[in-house]
Amino acid sequence: MKIKGFVRVILVFIVVTLASCMLVSCVPHKEAHEDSGVLFWEVTDGDGKKLYLLGSIHVADDDIYPFSDVILDAFNASDALAVEVDIDALENDIQMQIEVLQYFMYDDGSTIEDHIDEDLFAKAKQYLVERDMYSESYLLLKPIFWAELLSQTAAEKTGLSFDKGVDMYFLKEAKKAQKEILEVETAVDQAKAMASLSNNLQEYYLEDTLNNVGNLVKDTLDLYELWKEADVEKLEKYVYNEEKKKAFSDEQLEILNEFEKVMIVDRNKHMVDKAVEYINSGKKVFYVVGAAHMVGDSGLVNQLEAKGYKVVKR
Repeated sequence: MKIKGFVRVILVFIVVTLASCMLVSCVPHKEAHEDSGVLFWEVTDGDGKKLYLLGSIHVADDDIYPFSDVILDAFNASDALAVEVDIDALENDIQMQIEVLQYFMYDDGSTIEDHIDEDLFAKAKQYLVERDMYSESYLLLKPIFWAELLSQTAAEKTGLSFDKGVDMYFLKEAKKAQKEILEVETAVDQAKAMASLSNNLQEYYLEDTLNNVGNLVKDTLDLYELWKEADVEKLEKYVYNEEKKKAFSDEQLEILNEFEKVMIVDRNKHMVDKAVEYINSGKKVFYVVGAAHMVGDSGLVNQLEAKGYKVVKR
């Protein structure tokens, strides 16, 4: 099993496969203007201490670059960059990679065959075998990881790249400028959250991915176009699609609610706490996380406003 390759799949899954709930907005910059053209906010407290919030897109292409001067000036004026995970550093940390991967593996002697429907396993395995992607070592991996293995076959056809994502861009720029890099979470935190999802949810996710893998290329590209619109209202409606939920069964709603709680609401609370910590530190921090964490009642923007901070979209 190639650990580094698997960790990239894990990280792409954590920040990309959540496209069902994690959208971001960026548009290409043609000329300097006061509007950043992206999901970008300036947060200040009563004493003038400041934090910048940027909703990230984790996979992209050259269309979103270069950023507007509004974004670049804020980044250059910042003392530190905060990201969900320093992925660049993780790719060179073999021990951490192994620790992350372990959360996606069964440790009780069982395999995925013991945890999901027999027909579902057979179909998922066949899909990977037909594409020369199957390995016996995959039997040790949980359904949620299998789902991402399937979706990666489509992701590779989109033309979008993880290396051109906003997080990676600013990580590289921060290291060039020798800025301090802060991790809002750790790769272990994220892996632990994903692996904690119930087996029922993981099995459902794998089945849904297998049934819809043929549509993933178009869906991903459609989402990318939505990202470029930089429309906060559309983003919030997509993340919390109440109309779509009306067609769900009770079981589907239970699964969706579990997913939203673990992957959005609980993490948002932690992200808000970190934002407050950064503001109180007196450092000017450029804070980059997935844009789904910015919107909704539990999102960073609303929660920071509720705590008395002035939050202005730029």
